[in-house]
Amino acid sequence: MGTQKPEHLREAIHHLEEALRCLATADDQDAPGRNTTVARLYDSLGVAFVQLHEYDPAIACFRRAIEADSSRARYHCNLSHALESGGDIDAAIEEARQATTLDPHEPHAQNNLGCLLANHRSQFDEAIQCFHRASHLDPARVWYHSNEAIACMRAGLYVRAIRACSEAVAIDHTHANAWTTLGNVLLAYGRCKEAAVAYQQGSLLSGNAFREFINYGEAAFRTGLLREAITQYLGAIEKNQNPLVAHLKLAEVHLELREIDEAVGACDSALKLLADNPRATGDVRDSEGNERASGHAVAELPEALDIVSLLSDVSDRLHRAGALDIARAAAQMAARLDTEAYRGRVATRRYRAFCTSNRVAEYSTRGVFAVAEREFKRATTLFSMLPERDPQEWIPWLNLASLYHNLGRLDDARRAFEHTLALRQLPDPGRVYLAFAQLLQDLACFREALDVIRSSCESEPLLAKERLPIPATTGSAEHLRIAERLVALEDRVNAVLRGGEQLESAEDLALLAVILRARGEHAAAARFFAKAFARDPSLKIRSKRLGQEYRFDAARAAVLAGAGRGNSGTALTLTERAQFRHEALRWLEEELTYLVEDFIPPRDAVRASQPNRWAVLAELRRWQVHVDFADVRDVDGLGRLPAAERDAWIAFWHRIEAAVEMLDEKQQRPALPLFSPL
Repeated sequence: MGTQKPEHLREAIHHLEEALRCLATADDQDAPGRNTTVARLYDSLGVAFVQLHEYDPAIACFRRAIEADSSRARYHCNLSHALESGGDIDAAIEEARQATTLDPHEPHAQNNLGCLLANHRSQFDEAIQCFHRASHLDPARVWYHSNEAIACMRAGLYVRAIRACSEAVAIDHTHANAWTTLGNVLLAYGRCKEAAVAYQQGSLLSGNAFREFINYGEAAFRTGLLREAITQYLGAIEKNQNPLVAHLKLAEVHLELREIDEAVGACDSALKLLADNPRATGDVRDSEGNERASGHAVAELPEALDIVSLLSDVSDRLHRAGALDIARAAAQMAARLDTEAYRGRVATRRYRAFCTSNRVAEYSTRGVFAVAEREFKRATTLFSMLPERDPQEWIPWLNLASLYHNLGRLDDARRAFEHTLALRQLPDPGRVYLAFAQLLQDLACFREALDVIRSSCESEPLLAKERLPIPATTGSAEHLRIAERLVALEDRVNAVLRGGEQLESAEDLALLAVILRARGEHAAAARFFAKAFARDPSLKIRSKRLGQEYRFDAARAAVLAGAGRGNSGTALTLTERAQFRHEALRWLEEELTYLVEDFIPPRDAVRASQPNRWAVLAELRRWQVHVDFADVRDVDGLGRLPAAERDAWIAFWHRIEAAVEMLDEKQQRPALPLFSPL
């Protein structure tokens, strides 16, 4: 039954009730098919009550329908919708499961159960399975693909989410919400320019009916189109589409442009909205601009648009800009709002136990989450705010240094490491020295790296080893030997390349490749790595104590050579580039297998094995964001690859996601500094 006017619904209810009374007084109570007719009438009556938002009589009608005919999955689905709308979530999930049991091949029942699990229990794994079954049973239904994509996005499975969105758009190019969902997933994945294109397409198809102003503005803001972002947020305010978020985002953009008066005005408007309507934080609407029906779609609510987060950020930036009164008012309002979204996350609670400074802990946690969600600009902003609050706090500086290093901003990473090492109460300076030395080697500053490692050998961690979340620095003497060897080989590189000198040691070949990769000679580096591995296959195995990563470095060099990057990249033929990418994929797959299957002891091993698990988790997350893999990981780069090769790389990144999900034991994992090298 479609949506009708209330007066028409009342008339329909009257006729249905009259029909049921006639059936109740009829003489042929045992006539064949009577119960089926009664069940259908009660079901239709319940649907009418739902459309009038009268859920108690609707629930009673659906229960009567089930009493008359308990074999129909549809009646359990409708009862589940009514129970959800009435607030009884546990009963709604129970009825939804009953529907899928009665008819496992009913796609709507699978979709309904998936929405309940995702929206109310955050059980994304089972929800994704439900949506996948629904889309398999009814491939032409766009909503099932979109819901699977949103659930994957909320679970952090971005590549799979993009694939599900692409399937939805391919089914119906005119489906505005499918384009909007694709934009949301791309935005969460960090592909802001592509997200803007998807939002623009959705906006053209829907007439800006579903938060396209907000979404497009967010994409424009993250890509640096600040004036365009302002235009979009003003459009959202004019159309009264979630104006609270629009005002706060508008203040954020004006602060970015250092337009303090405009930012103060936008923040003041947001505070007035909150004062007039404290429930203004929960505006979720469907593609028609109405309140979204709870049983049909997965709520997205990206953390980037969380009101408490936005209000806190704007308050902090206004405070630093000197607008103290409005900053204080915004901070007080944020403190009064419900913050269960943060307190309810296990990682946040454990991080606050690990780090005693409340605001430092909150910002660090949000920065870590932003990195995991590929919101690198936001993560950088969050980590950069922390030193002003606690200049002696070491974790934010290390997180910032690691983020810069993985994003390829090596000079910024160097400054962050230098500031970290200048702190007087650094718990484990040796470990930081080694991470800094690795950065210096990437900068081809091998002599400086040697000096830093010598300093590492002289330092002692201030915390007991068992109190550190990963083991304290070990093997400094071996790191020193390798650093000295790199310095000795640096002067011989040109002679070896000209053929005037031969290297007999497989390790020297690998170290020569390290030098070449740091200098931008990626193709030559990949070839020397291959020669070293051919002479001594054990070089490919990462040492558990020392953390050597020749195979990982070889894959980085081969990927960059395969993308035509580096000093001689443009001279390579397409066939040679494809061969380099193939070799890189093989090395990475071997490294992944080793890390997950060999490096980590079995799950039932003693607790001492946990540091390895955390370290591998940090390493795999580094792969997911490392700038050197952008050409074979991100949407732009994958789009330039041949179809078969693209599928192979996508399958590999799916393996990474699955490994991260397996290792991410949220109930046991403390919050770690992001840099955590093996």
